[in-house]
Amino acid sequence: HIKLLLTSVQLGQALATEDTQAIVTECVNRVMHNPNAILWLTRLKSNDDYTAEHCINVSLLAIALGHHMGLEQWELENLGICGLLHDIGKMNVADEILNKPGPLTAEEFAEMAKHPLYGKKLLMERSDIYLGAVDVAYNHHERLDGKGYPRGLDASKISLFTRIVTI
Repeated sequence: HIKLLLTSVQLGQALATEDTQAIVTECVNRVMHNPNAILWLTRLKSNDDYTAEHCINVSLLAIALGHHMGLEQWELENLGICGLLHDIGKMNVADEILNKPGPLTAEEFAEMAKHPLYGKKLLMERSDIYLGAVDVAYNHHERLDGKGYPRGLDASKISLFTRIVTI
């Protein structure tokens, strides 16, 4: 489902927010009813591309951390959506940069560093998306010391959900 979701966005199709919600709700239910599920789900290897697998893993780990922190079910579902969509902007980064096996050049890194802005723009096009997902997609490379990107925000301007997804 995640691979189809990311592929449809890459092809310029509308983001299927209902499918996203259903996937995250199922993940929350599985983590809440079987905390050990997180361990094997994040270790699953499949033919999905790296970004799809990474997004699933981030979503599941964020839900698990949020559950440990005592967040409510509805908060866990929103947090899961944030984790699932945090790297959606990578769909607008050229494959040769995204999948480059070695280090990126300065120019390539500059392009890769635009993925939070691309993600923000993609998600802002949707009126039915949880707005926290926009915040997380845009800010998940910010750092508490203000040395992150794209805006160099410090700890006082980084939301709880962004902090959790970043971890």
